[in-house]
Amino acid sequence: MKKVTLLVVIAISAFQFKTNAQVGINTTSPEASLDVAGNMRVRTMEQVAGSAAITPVYSDANGVLVKASNSSTYGELVSVSVDVASGATETLVDSLVERALYKVFVTVGNNCGYNTYAEYLAFTFPFNNNFSIVGTNGLFSSGSSKTPTFTETNRTTTVVTWSGKPGCADGGNSTALDYTLTMPSAGTINVINNGNVSRTYRATFTRIN
Repeated sequence: MKKVTLLVVIAISAFQFKTNAQVGINTTSPEASLDVAGNMRVRTMEQVAGSAAITPVYSDANGVLVKASNSSTYGELVSVSVDVASGATETLVDSLVERALYKVFVTVGNNCGYNTYAEYLAFTFPFNNNFSIVGTNGLFSSGSSKTPTFTETNRTTTVVTWSGKPGCADGGNSTALDYTLTMPSAGTINVINNGNVSRTYRATFTRIN
């Protein structure tokens, strides 16, 4: 009985409760709704749907968890992955918030270790069809050119080509990593596989205003 009582006392002493609903763990003076003075471990976490917008959380100089900025929208992140057959068009994302500016990152590679990464900016303003996308930069792990060629067909279409890509045992030829991004509407971006074999496109969309 004494052992049980001692364990209860120890357990209670590790927690401190304030009348204003602040809870402290390993601290007698909590300064937030939950104040943990020590390490934390989260054993399981739920996966969010790829189309769900999430906001990254950081730690400030005092160890307080905060959003990416004092803006209610900056840093909101969406991540997706889509398989596209040769010559086919698939929706990359259709859940972007309207009246915003996004930085878009797209990666695609093959079974031979060749990988590409390209960056874009996209406006999602529906009024007077003020939505658009443009390629800004990129990197190729191999090939005769490290960066892609962006052909801006119009304000809603960007064609991406990679020079000097060798063939691969998966059947992909020099065009296998080429693709086109299009915006049929303000919150939607589609991808067209311009290569000769199926590819998986992975993309993230970070809201920057």
